[in-house]
Amino acid sequence: MELVLTAAESGMLVLTTIHSGSVAQVMDRIASLVLKGVIVQNLFPRISGDEGLVVGSEILLVNDLSRKVIRDGEWKSIPDILLRGKSHGMQSMQDFVEDLVRKHIIDMHYLKEYSPALNQ
Repeated sequence: MELVLTAAESGMLVLTTIHSGSVAQVMDRIASLVLKGVIVQNLFPRISGDEGLVVGSEILLVNDLSRKVIRDGEWKSIPDILLRGKSHGMQSMQDFVEDLVRKHIIDMHYLKEYSPALNQ
Protein backbone atom coordinates (compact mmCIF):
# COMPACT_ATOMS: atom_id res chain seq x y z
CA MET A 1 0.00 0.00 0.00
CA GLU A 2 2.87 2.38 0.80
CA LEU A 3 4.34 1.86 -2.67
CA VAL A 4 0.96 2.55 -4.32
CA LEU A 5 0.48 5.77 -2.33
CA THR A 6 4.04 6.92 -3.04
CA ALA A 7 3.49 6.38 -6.78
CA ALA A 8 0.19 8.30 -6.64
CA GLU A 9 1.78 11.16 -4.72
CA SER A 10 4.42 11.49 -7.43
CA GLY A 11 1.71 12.17 -9.99
CA MET A 12 1.40 8.69 -11.50
CA LEU A 13 -2.01 7.28 -12.32
CA VAL A 14 -2.46 4.30 -10.04
CA LEU A 15 -5.17 1.70 -10.52
CA THR A 16 -5.46 -0.94 -7.84
CA THR A 17 -7.99 -3.29 -6.30
CA ILE A 18 -8.91 -3.67 -2.66
CA HIS A 19 -11.31 -6.27 -1.30
CA SER A 20 -14.20 -4.25 0.12
CA GLY A 21 -17.97 -3.99 0.06
CA SER A 22 -18.35 -0.21 -0.12
CA VAL A 23 -16.60 3.08 -0.74
CA ALA A 24 -16.71 3.85 2.99
CA GLN A 25 -14.78 0.65 3.78
CA VAL A 26 -12.12 1.47 1.18
CA MET A 27 -11.74 4.97 2.59
CA ASP A 28 -11.39 3.54 6.07
CA ARG A 29 -8.47 1.46 4.81
CA ILE A 30 -6.57 4.07 2.84
CA ALA A 31 -7.49 7.56 3.98
CA SER A 32 -5.35 9.69 1.68
CA LEU A 33 -5.56 12.99 -0.11
CA VAL A 34 -3.89 11.61 -3.24
CA LEU A 35 -7.04 9.76 -4.28
CA LYS A 36 -8.97 10.94 -7.32
CA GLY A 37 -11.82 8.46 -6.94
CA VAL A 38 -12.94 5.08 -5.69
CA ILE A 39 -15.02 2.53 -7.57
CA VAL A 40 -16.46 -0.50 -5.78
CA GLN A 41 -17.98 -3.26 -7.89
CA ASN A 42 -20.21 -6.19 -6.96
CA LEU A 43 -21.46 -8.97 -9.20
CA PHE A 44 -25.13 -9.98 -9.17
CA PRO A 45 -26.71 -13.00 -10.89
CA ARG A 46 -29.20 -12.11 -13.62
CA ILE A 47 -32.82 -13.15 -13.14
CA SER A 48 -33.66 -13.49 -16.81
CA GLY A 49 -33.14 -16.60 -18.87
CA ASP A 50 -29.69 -15.27 -19.67
CA GLU A 51 -26.99 -16.86 -17.64
CA GLY A 52 -24.23 -14.82 -16.19
CA LEU A 53 -23.64 -11.91 -13.93
CA VAL A 54 -24.14 -8.17 -14.08
CA VAL A 55 -21.83 -5.68 -12.38
CA GLY A 56 -23.07 -3.07 -9.92
CA SER A 57 -20.85 -0.09 -9.14
CA GLU A 58 -20.51 2.52 -6.43
CA ILE A 59 -18.50 5.56 -7.53
CA LEU A 60 -16.96 8.26 -5.35
CA LEU A 61 -15.05 11.10 -6.96
CA VAL A 62 -12.75 13.11 -4.75
CA ASN A 63 -13.78 16.76 -4.56
CA ASP A 64 -13.43 19.37 -1.80
CA LEU A 65 -16.35 17.97 0.20
CA SER A 66 -15.34 14.32 -0.06
CA ARG A 67 -11.71 15.27 0.68
CA LYS A 68 -12.87 16.92 3.95
CA VAL A 69 -14.89 13.83 4.87
CA ILE A 70 -11.85 11.64 4.19
CA ARG A 71 -9.51 13.90 6.14
CA ASP A 72 -11.91 14.06 9.13
CA GLY A 73 -12.70 10.33 9.01
CA GLU A 74 -16.44 10.99 8.76
CA TRP A 75 -17.13 7.72 6.94
CA LYS A 76 -20.85 7.79 7.79
CA SER A 77 -21.14 10.89 5.55
CA ILE A 78 -20.11 8.96 2.42
CA PRO A 79 -23.71 8.06 1.39
CA ASP A 80 -24.66 11.75 1.55
CA ILE A 81 -21.58 12.68 -0.50
CA LEU A 82 -22.58 10.13 -3.15
CA LEU A 83 -26.11 11.53 -3.26
CA ARG A 84 -24.91 15.13 -3.56
CA GLY A 85 -22.38 14.16 -6.24
CA LYS A 86 -24.82 12.45 -8.63
CA SER A 87 -24.65 15.32 -11.12
CA HIS A 88 -20.85 14.93 -11.18
CA GLY A 89 -20.90 11.19 -11.89
CA MET A 90 -20.99 9.76 -8.38
CA GLN A 91 -23.28 6.84 -7.68
CA SER A 92 -24.23 4.75 -4.67
CA MET A 93 -24.54 0.98 -4.82
CA GLN A 94 -28.10 1.43 -3.54
CA ASP A 95 -29.03 3.54 -6.59
CA PHE A 96 -27.35 1.08 -8.94
CA VAL A 97 -29.13 -1.91 -7.37
CA GLU A 98 -32.48 -0.10 -7.43
CA ASP A 99 -31.97 0.63 -11.14
CA LEU A 100 -31.07 -3.00 -11.91
CA VAL A 101 -34.17 -4.20 -10.02
CA ARG A 102 -36.39 -1.62 -11.76
CA LYS A 103 -35.11 -2.89 -15.12
CA HIS A 104 -35.80 -6.51 -14.04
CA ILE A 105 -32.14 -7.46 -14.43
CA ILE A 106 -31.55 -8.69 -10.87
CA ASP A 107 -33.85 -10.06 -8.16
CA MET A 108 -35.46 -7.57 -5.81
CA HIS A 109 -34.14 -9.35 -2.69
CA TYR A 110 -30.85 -7.44 -3.23
CA LEU A 111 -32.72 -4.25 -2.32
CA LYS A 112 -32.79 -5.30 1.32
CA GLU A 113 -29.02 -5.63 1.44
CA TYR A 114 -28.32 -2.27 -0.20
CA SER A 115 -31.23 -0.09 0.98
CA PRO A 116 -30.71 1.21 4.54
CA ALA A 117 -34.40 2.10 4.92
CA LEU A 118 -35.33 -1.55 4.43
CA ASN A 119 -32.75 -2.71 6.99
CA GLN A 120 -34.24 -0.84 9.95
